[in-house]
Amino acid sequence: MQNRTMLEEGIHSQKNDGEGCVYVLQRKEHEKVCKVGVSSLEAQARAKDYTDGDWEVFFELPMPAWLARLVEKLTHTKLKKFWFDPKITGGTANEVFMCSPELAKSKVIHARNEKAEQVMRQLGVHAQVVESMWREQFIHKKENKIITLTDDIRVLQNCLQIEKNKNRQYELDLKSLRRRLERLHKRKRVWR
Repeated sequence: MQNRTMLEEGIHSQKNDGEGCVYVLQRKEHEKVCKVGVSSLEAQARAKDYTDGDWEVFFELPMPAWLARLVEKLTHTKLKKFWFDPKITGGTANEVFMCSPELAKSKVIHARNEKAEQVMRQLGVHAQVVESMWREQFIHKKENKIITLTDDIRVLQNCLQIEKNKNRQYELDLKSLRRRLERLHKRKRVWR
């Protein structure tokens, strides 16, 4: 095999060179069991379909897919002493570690920074340029999430307003029924 640079290896190791993420999943019932993986999907989708689906997203770090593969591999190396042997689970649970998700998250971030520095040196790019690009990408994703959340809030506010209107109508109907009932009671007294 030819001797490839780390950048070339990362690009060629991933069929999809688009968007990706490295994520940390945490077992719902065990705080010290986590999975570190890479995906072109959102981590939430991976949490639902991994083994028994009893995982929740602890951390997700978006980046180009080729870099995500390199970061995942380095993170696994950094967490090697915490590795949970898949033979114990019948080979179904790979990339699982017996450590806190906070530790796994810190290892992902360190691995991303380490690999990014190596790539920047190979490309001759200043760290500030790459950091600025990541910041812009992060801000763009956060803006999209804010827009989605804002839309969700509007929908919920509309539902709340509809419920308030229904409640007002019920209160008016109840007042009307009480008045009728009082009139009926008055008539009943008068007839006696």
